[in-house]
Amino acid sequence: EGLDRTDVMLADGYVNLNHGSFGIVPRPIYEHHQKLVLKCEQRPDLWFRDQCKPKLHRSIDKLAEFVGLCSDSLSIISNTTTGVNAAFRSLCTSQTNILLFDTVYDMVSNLANVMVADKAAASVSLCPLALPIASEVAVMDAFRAFLEKKPHGYYGMFLFSHIVSFPSIRLPAKELVKVAKEFGIEHVVIDGAHAPGQIDLNVSEYLDEGADVYIANCHKWMFTPKGTAFIAFRPGTPIRPHLISSEYHHALEPGREHVGFEYVGTQDYTGFCTIARAIEYFETLGKANVLNYTHSLCKAATIYMEKQFVDTHCVCPLDMLDNMVTFILPHKEDDAQARTLYSALMAQDVCLHAKYRTGKWFVRFSMAIYVTPRDIVHATRLVCEHFGWPFDAALEFPAF
Repeated sequence: EGLDRTDVMLADGYVNLNHGSFGIVPRPIYEHHQKLVLKCEQRPDLWFRDQCKPKLHRSIDKLAEFVGLCSDSLSIISNTTTGVNAAFRSLCTSQTNILLFDTVYDMVSNLANVMVADKAAASVSLCPLALPIASEVAVMDAFRAFLEKKPHGYYGMFLFSHIVSFPSIRLPAKELVKVAKEFGIEHVVIDGAHAPGQIDLNVSEYLDEGADVYIANCHKWMFTPKGTAFIAFRPGTPIRPHLISSEYHHALEPGREHVGFEYVGTQDYTGFCTIARAIEYFETLGKANVLNYTHSLCKAATIYMEKQFVDTHCVCPLDMLDNMVTFILPHKEDDAQARTLYSALMAQDVCLHAKYRTGKWFVRFSMAIYVTPRDIVHATRLVCEHFGWPFDAALEFPAF
């Protein structure tokens, strides 16, 4: 209710169940963005010298309020990858032992391994999470057991995903930060790439608990243009951008560290200036309404698909799901059907995310506000047909 379907610019007949990867920009936000792009091209000097900064700061103020922060503890960046690079390269030394979960996003593990190879960090360790996960308690037990194998303070950096990208699981973020600090981990970084717009986020909770940095994308679940994200950190955190620009000297002033990320040379800032408009659109729909719909749809879809799929299980209990659900497929790495699932469904204009990692095949479904039960039933039937599983057409989609 309240969503104007004409705002969704997806191609007619295209069923997008992979919203979590790239998001979408609704028509009113797209049109607002294009007006800013035109304004920049019509009078470039006026845009960069006079018009851009006020719009950018309005978006930063609006974004800070949306995610539970003060404006001076947050800055815009192009994506979570940029922020994680800045955090690791600022906070790690050649003596730092890095700790990650084995479900961490590939970019993070790649960066950590490169830093070890470059002698910018000492080692990388992966704490395993047994899938499917039984509960948040099981996550915390596994984390504590892993930390107890090393002396207090052995790890100098711990990064984890607030909502794991693949497989999609919301981890108990506050508890993880608290335990990490109990075991003497100096720096804790939270990769919140999937959090804003998928959950009611209050970043201050995690910084107050002891996390140094929280990094997240806006373009996945907040309806903003691609390449819009933010980095937040506790005051005094010795972090600087990977790119040092002509305005970086302002970030050397006490309490203004965030300014160093704001301007990184001539580039397109119109996407960032659109964030305020995107949040207004989100709020017009009603944040509680959006989250209630997507969360409820995700849980109902999980129940429905588990009944239809053969020997296939959700990676976690329902209370650790938000807008995305991932299933473990019963196939081996070289299985042709698993490898061709994505392309087979894409050929029928249905998009989902299938991937092999940590020794298993997974398939992920994203429940955005424009996704309907009919979309889920249609995609479920195609998955069953692809694997040769029986499909029960009489099975009703759960009420939600």
